Amino acid sequence: MKHLTLCWSPKFHLSSSLHDSHAYSDRLAIRSAVVVALVFVWWYAAVAQTPPPASFAAARNDEVGRSVVSVATGDFNGDGKPDLAAALNQGGVGVLLGNGDGTFQTAVNYPAGSNTAWVAVADLNGDGKLDLAVTDGGIAGKVYVLLGNGNGTFQTAVGYAVGSADSGPRSIAVGDFDGNGKPDLAVTNDSDTPADNTVSVLLGNGDGTFKAAANYPVGTFPQGVGAGDFNSDGRSDLVVTNSGDDTVGVLRIPLRRTSWQCRNDAAYRRIP
Repeated sequence: MKHLTLCWSPKFHLSSSLHDSHAYSDRLAIRSAVVVALVFVWWYAAVAQTPPPASFAAARNDEVGRSVVSVATGDFNGDGKPDLAAALNQGGVGVLLGNGDGTFQTAVNYPAGSNTAWVAVADLNGDGKLDLAVTDGGIAGKVYVLLGNGNGTFQTAVGYAVGSADSGPRSIAVGDFDGNGKPDLAVTNDSDTPADNTVSVLLGNGDGTFKAAANYPVGTFPQGVGAGDFNSDGRSDLVVTNSGDDTVGVLRIPLRRTSWQCRNDAAYRRIP
């Protein structure tokens, strides 16, 4: 009588005292199944889960006004659908309420200066409704604040002087620069006079109004401005792009200070 002994090893090799062709076929089948499984896993991870290339439908242009120069988004009427606010270089800001399907209602324009350059969206008075801040880029310009009513409409613009009589405001950043939990504004001002190239900081009162601007020198022809905590001290700092000398300037509140003091971080670093 012949005895058949089967042994499974950790590598799934099937051995038999008979060493016949059936054992070899079994080993070959197991290896083939493992290979097929590995190929499937690779295909699923590398091919099936790869998102399709991004693409966009043809642009749809909505009439707003003359010389649109910047745009910001937000839900201005609380319906959960994104709306648009567009700064108009001929003056004012146009608001387009969204329909939720990628289309927008006819723009409603609000006066705000005569040479609007930038628009920013934030809740500036803490009522849970989004407000607008826009810069009037003319000489001796202002930053205007339009408080939102929560239904898609806005109150009359209130202007605040920034920069100098020889500079024009450009962009806006919103942040809490003095750590009191109230939103503040930072506005870049460019000028042909080097000393008048500044960033203006307007500390907020928490009710949508702001204190008089304090101006800090930056590089030549400052344009963009952004807010962030760049030195991890828990306070908002500023970064400014200077188009005239191809630099980026960082302004921060020095540590161990209790009042708002802002300085340029070392020399401006040239962008390659």
